[in-house]
Amino acid sequence: MLLRDEILARGDLAELVASRADDAAIAAAISVDRKTIQDLWLNDMQLVGLLVGLDGSLAISDLILSKFDALAASSRSMRAVLERLTGDQGLNFGSARVRAQIEAIPIFTETEKSMLLGLALQDAPVSVSDVIRALEGLGAEP
Repeated sequence: MLLRDEILARGDLAELVASRADDAAIAAAISVDRKTIQDLWLNDMQLVGLLVGLDGSLAISDLILSKFDALAASSRSMRAVLERLTGDQGLNFGSARVRAQIEAIPIFTETEKSMLLGLALQDAPVSVSDVIRALEGLGAEP
């Protein structure tokens, strides 16, 4: 979705958009919980570190890695994925292909999928300049 459309779709911003009196407030409101997917290459040890940081224990990382092991034992394709994960380079958790694979793996719970997919998310704030550019010409006569 284009930023302009995103702003105009927010009914709570209609008055600010109409008056254009506070583009900083528009930027702040649009930025709340706005995320983007970044490339994030992780091997198994780095994955453990991040998951322990989220969960506070080894339990979730042990469970997720055990599920990868079980899948690898039953599928050549998943064995290739596991080999990549345990290699130096690891897997790119920001890759659309890897993300689709995680979504499609039925052995992972929704919580586990959410944790794995959330690793590659980063905040994507909108600047005042972004708002000004997005709303340029809005309300101008043709």
